[in-house]
Amino acid sequence: AHQDREMGTARVLSLIDEMTEAGCMNLLITGGEPLLREDFPEIYRLAKENGLLVTLFTNGTIITEKIVELLCELPPVEVEISIYGASAATYESITGVPGSYERCLSGVKALLHNETRVNLKTVLMTLNRHELDDMENIAKEFGVKFRFDAAISPCLNGNGGPLSLRVPPEE
Repeated sequence: AHQDREMGTARVLSLIDEMTEAGCMNLLITGGEPLLREDFPEIYRLAKENGLLVTLFTNGTIITEKIVELLCELPPVEVEISIYGASAATYESITGVPGSYERCLSGVKALLHNETRVNLKTVLMTLNRHELDDMENIAKEFGVKFRFDAAISPCLNGNGGPLSLRVPPEE
């Protein structure tokens, strides 16, 4: 499993201190899904307390009250949430996780309710291109920015399967 290759908490905290000492000012916390790490609050807190300007990329589906409180106490520059469709059917056909569409929207609402700066984005692919305008409209309804990226890469193990989901450049 990839988790076995992830850095431990002590190493991540040490790197944050090293980055800060070297003059780093900005930190992007991304993944996979960074909120899956049990030590996320500890990592995030150190980055903020070291004065780093932190941006968080997440899918928004596991934003707990504890995470909302942390982000309220120590606000990020922004939280970018990936949405994979404008309907539960499309979103969940991509994630393979029942209920993930509603959990994503609930995460967005929880952050916005607590005045966290949120932006939405999507990976444009053959499975969701028909909902691109609708995803942009969701962002407008929330009053947040929206962007899309059409770049799709092979899996970490070299499997090129995801490449079949690429939208042709001319389109």
